[in-house]
Amino acid sequence: MGFGKRIKQMIMHLGITQNEFGRRVGVSSTVISHWVTERNEPTVSKVVEMLNAFPEFSTNWVLRGIEPMFEKEIAKNQEQYNISMEEKIKVLEERMDELKRIVEERNKK
Repeated sequence: MGFGKRIKQMIMHLGITQNEFGRRVGVSSTVISHWVTERNEPTVSKVVEMLNAFPEFSTNWVLRGIEPMFEKEIAKNQEQYNISMEEKIKVLEERMDELKRIVEERNKK
């Protein structure tokens, strides 16, 4: 998906006009129209302004089209990963404790 299509998705998701989107980014609706149709691409400074104006969108998604689209999904995925790792570590620690007990019992015999 091209950059223009992602901008169009942002505008649709936000439920605002191209004019309002442009106002928040600091450009005219004509410039937004050119971005959406991929006639032109925004400058780096305008992309930064876009990301600052709409922080709910993932930087990776805006720049490269890499999912997820929203920052909150990234945070949720990271939280799930951390919980999953904590659970795995707990299971491994329990197994190690059990192995230590087995070794100690064998050494006593």
